[in-house]
Amino acid sequence: MKHQTLHFILAVLIFSFFCCPSQARIVRVIITKTEFYLDGKVFGTAGSYEKLTGQAYGEIDPGNPLNSIIQYINFAPRNERGMVEYISDFIILRPAEMAKSNGLLFLSLPNRGNAFPADSALLGRGYIYFWC
Repeated sequence: MKHQTLHFILAVLIFSFFCCPSQARIVRVIITKTEFYLDGKVFGTAGSYEKLTGQAYGEIDPGNPLNSIIQYINFAPRNERGMVEYISDFIILRPAEMAKSNGLLFLSLPNRGNAFPADSALLGRGYIYFWC
Protein backbone atom coordinates (compact mmCIF):
# COMPACT_ATOMS: atom_id res chain seq x y z
CA MET A 1 0.00 0.00 0.00
CA LYS A 2 2.86 2.42 0.82
CA HIS A 3 4.46 1.81 -2.61
CA GLN A 4 1.15 2.42 -4.36
CA THR A 5 0.73 5.71 -2.48
CA LEU A 6 4.28 6.81 -3.28
CA HIS A 7 3.85 5.98 -6.98
CA PHE A 8 0.60 7.94 -7.01
CA ILE A 9 2.24 10.98 -5.39
CA LEU A 10 5.20 10.88 -7.76
CA ALA A 11 2.86 10.73 -10.76
CA VAL A 12 0.88 13.73 -9.49
CA LEU A 13 4.03 15.75 -8.81
CA ILE A 14 5.55 14.94 -12.17
CA PHE A 15 2.29 15.86 -13.92
CA SER A 16 2.01 19.15 -12.04
CA PHE A 17 5.54 20.26 -12.86
CA PHE A 18 5.13 19.48 -16.56
CA CYS A 19 2.29 22.02 -16.64
CA CYS A 20 4.72 24.85 -15.85
CA PRO A 21 6.75 26.65 -18.53
CA SER A 22 9.99 26.27 -16.58
CA GLN A 23 11.91 23.01 -16.54
CA ALA A 24 12.31 21.39 -13.14
CA ARG A 25 13.17 17.97 -11.80
CA ILE A 26 11.88 16.34 -8.63
CA VAL A 27 14.69 14.50 -6.89
CA ARG A 28 12.96 13.38 -3.69
CA VAL A 29 9.45 13.17 -2.22
CA ILE A 30 8.81 12.86 1.50
CA ILE A 31 5.38 12.19 3.01
CA THR A 32 5.44 13.69 6.48
CA LYS A 33 1.92 12.82 7.56
CA THR A 34 -0.93 10.52 6.51
CA GLU A 35 -4.32 10.81 8.18
CA PHE A 36 -8.03 10.45 7.52
CA TYR A 37 -9.56 13.67 6.22
CA LEU A 38 -12.23 15.12 8.54
CA ASP A 39 -12.00 12.07 10.84
CA GLY A 40 -13.05 9.66 8.09
CA LYS A 41 -16.19 11.52 6.98
CA VAL A 42 -17.85 9.74 4.03
CA PHE A 43 -18.28 11.71 0.80
CA GLY A 44 -20.88 10.28 -1.56
CA THR A 45 -19.86 7.17 -3.47
CA ALA A 46 -16.14 7.96 -3.02
CA GLY A 47 -16.30 7.17 0.69
CA SER A 48 -13.78 8.53 3.16
CA TYR A 49 -10.66 10.44 2.15
CA GLU A 50 -7.03 10.25 3.12
CA LYS A 51 -4.94 13.40 3.58
CA LEU A 52 -1.27 13.14 2.65
CA THR A 53 1.05 15.99 3.61
CA GLY A 54 4.64 16.24 2.50
CA GLN A 55 7.42 17.95 0.63
CA ALA A 56 8.85 17.59 -2.86
CA TYR A 57 12.51 18.43 -3.30
CA GLY A 58 13.58 19.54 -6.73
CA GLU A 59 16.15 21.35 -8.75
CA ILE A 60 16.02 23.76 -11.65
CA ASP A 61 18.63 24.82 -14.21
CA PRO A 62 19.32 28.56 -13.81
CA GLY A 63 20.94 28.60 -17.28
CA ASN A 64 17.79 27.45 -19.08
CA PRO A 65 16.23 30.48 -20.86
CA LEU A 66 12.74 29.29 -19.84
CA ASN A 67 13.74 29.83 -16.20
CA SER A 68 14.83 33.42 -16.73
CA ILE A 69 11.37 34.58 -15.60
CA ILE A 70 12.30 33.56 -12.04
CA GLN A 71 13.47 36.72 -10.36
CA TYR A 72 17.09 36.67 -9.12
CA ILE A 73 17.64 33.02 -10.12
CA ASN A 74 21.19 33.91 -11.20
CA PHE A 75 22.00 34.90 -7.60
CA ALA A 76 20.64 31.71 -5.98
CA PRO A 77 23.11 29.20 -4.50
CA ARG A 78 23.81 26.16 -6.69
CA ASN A 79 24.43 22.53 -5.86
CA GLU A 80 27.33 20.42 -7.16
CA ARG A 81 25.47 19.92 -10.48
CA GLY A 82 25.05 23.68 -10.98
CA MET A 83 21.32 23.53 -10.25
CA VAL A 84 19.22 25.66 -7.90
CA GLU A 85 17.42 23.52 -5.34
CA TYR A 86 13.90 24.15 -4.03
CA ILE A 87 11.32 22.60 -1.74
CA SER A 88 7.58 22.58 -2.35
CA ASP A 89 5.05 21.64 0.33
CA PHE A 90 2.04 19.68 -0.86
CA ILE A 91 -1.26 18.29 0.39
CA ILE A 92 -3.17 15.54 -1.38
CA LEU A 93 -6.73 14.46 -0.62
CA ARG A 94 -7.57 11.14 -2.20
CA PRO A 95 -10.21 8.50 -1.64
CA ALA A 96 -8.99 6.02 0.96
CA GLU A 97 -10.00 3.34 -1.54
CA MET A 98 -8.46 4.52 -4.83
CA ALA A 99 -10.79 2.22 -6.77
CA LYS A 100 -13.55 4.70 -5.82
CA SER A 101 -11.68 7.62 -7.42
CA ASN A 102 -12.95 8.93 -10.74
CA GLY A 103 -9.34 9.38 -11.88
CA LEU A 104 -9.60 13.17 -12.15
CA LEU A 105 -7.26 15.55 -10.35
CA PHE A 106 -8.19 19.01 -9.10
CA LEU A 107 -4.94 20.97 -8.97
CA SER A 108 -4.84 24.09 -6.79
CA LEU A 109 -1.87 26.44 -6.77
CA PRO A 110 -2.58 28.60 -3.72
CA ASN A 111 -1.65 32.26 -3.75
CA ARG A 112 0.78 32.87 -0.86
CA GLY A 113 -0.22 29.62 0.81
CA ASN A 114 -3.94 30.42 1.03
CA ALA A 115 -5.45 27.12 -0.12
CA PHE A 116 -9.15 26.99 -0.86
CA PRO A 117 -11.02 24.25 1.00
CA ALA A 118 -12.02 21.15 -0.94
CA ASP A 119 -15.49 21.14 -2.48
CA SER A 120 -17.49 18.35 -0.83
CA ALA A 121 -19.51 17.84 -4.04
CA LEU A 122 -16.32 17.04 -5.95
CA LEU A 123 -15.07 14.82 -3.15
CA GLY A 124 -18.36 12.92 -3.31
CA ARG A 125 -17.68 12.27 -7.00
CA GLY A 126 -14.22 10.84 -6.36
CA TYR A 127 -11.97 13.75 -7.34
CA ILE A 128 -8.42 13.89 -6.04
CA TYR A 129 -7.33 17.27 -4.65
CA PHE A 130 -3.73 18.43 -4.92
CA TRP A 131 -2.36 21.64 -3.40
CA CYS A 132 1.29 22.62 -3.84
